[in-house]
Amino acid sequence: MDSDVPTVTPEEATTLVEEGAVLLDVREDDEWAAGHAPGARHVSLRRLAAEHTSLPSDRPLVAVCRSGSRSQMATVALLNAGYEAVNLAGGMQAWAAAGHPLVAEGGGPGRVACRSERPFEHLDPPVEDGGHVEADAARPHRRLVLQPAGGQSPQPALLVGGDRR
Repeated sequence: MDSDVPTVTPEEATTLVEEGAVLLDVREDDEWAAGHAPGARHVSLRRLAAEHTSLPSDRPLVAVCRSGSRSQMATVALLNAGYEAVNLAGGMQAWAAAGHPLVAEGGGPGRVACRSERPFEHLDPPVEDGGHVEADAARPHRRLVLQPAGGQSPQPALLVGGDRR
């Protein structure tokens, strides 16, 4: 994880939410359905470019995924777009391990869904609204570029998972 990305523990996240922050779950629909934090807002990472303008800009956002990787990418993207955002370190796995509640989509007890995909597999099919994944052999990581709605701007609205080179 990038040490420059602001992170919080599950306990700090709970305090922030109690003070008015939004817990933003960026996992995929099946992961959300299996179990999520009560009161969380769901916008999957693949839909973030298209839907980020629906997020409140007057309250902090606490991004969360299963382990903290996708939510780290979302946090960087949201910070670059001018939001106040932090990443929940360890994701929903840390949330559940700390004893915080999980509810399933139907309201029953939830669980953290296990995902075994390789990194960025969750982006296939392609990111909605013109985003794409770029790979560069010179750098061992990939970056996710999310274009603004309509995809007409040459500058990405949200850039995550890498530098701007």
